[in-house]
Amino acid sequence: RIHAAAYKKLKLDWSYSAFEVTEPEFIGFLREHLAVMHGLSVTMPLKDAAFRLSDELDPIATATRTVNTLSFGGQRIRGFNTDVFGIIASLETFLKSAPDTIALLGNGATARSMLVALRSIAPNAKVTIFGRSIDRVAQLASSDLATQLSPATAHLNAYDGRYGLTINTMPNTAADTLKLGQVAGQLFEVGYRNPSSFNAKWPAKSRIDGLEMLIWQALAQIRIFVNGSPTLVLDDELKLLKVMRKAVNN
Repeated sequence: RIHAAAYKKLKLDWSYSAFEVTEPEFIGFLREHLAVMHGLSVTMPLKDAAFRLSDELDPIATATRTVNTLSFGGQRIRGFNTDVFGIIASLETFLKSAPDTIALLGNGATARSMLVALRSIAPNAKVTIFGRSIDRVAQLASSDLATQLSPATAHLNAYDGRYGLTINTMPNTAADTLKLGQVAGQLFEVGYRNPSSFNAKWPAKSRIDGLEMLIWQALAQIRIFVNGSPTLVLDDELKLLKVMRKAVNN
């Protein structure tokens, strides 16, 4: 809906469809469609595979080792990460103030993008990464992505809900089993399809809707598909964003 509405507004005769592709099928899918598609949006669990299959990478994709957007041209595959753009735009729009403490739940591809975004949004915040695997959490916390933030680490069960900003990048409902008392601060839950019971613990005014990230990162994808770069602004983007939001709300 978001992309179709945007292309109609831009007067482009393009179609945007959904495909369910497993990782073993991904290479064959790309070979089949490389000549007839302009590009792809890539969701989990294919973001790591998209990174490996890209012939060229933008700097953010290189840093995060994560690709969520593929652009095709001349039989070459260009890989981009627009999640970081979407995260930064969402947080800049909805954060009441720069948080002093941040809890990052999860340690996958989206969590890697979050760390890059937080270096821009809250470089002085005290960050703690929580996850179900301490080894994977420790690996992320010691990566180059986290150097500037120097995050602490803890098992997911140690999370108590008392942070200036909680960012949940885990699969939908994965945090629902946490037993929390009174929560604090704001919640940014990346999942947007089905509101979780974890999400419901925060008052509505304190939640940052994951759909906002989806819309903003889609804007960067459309910049890529139209202009070839996520930094090249489209004509009349404010009106375009209104059209994209209306498509979601309808």
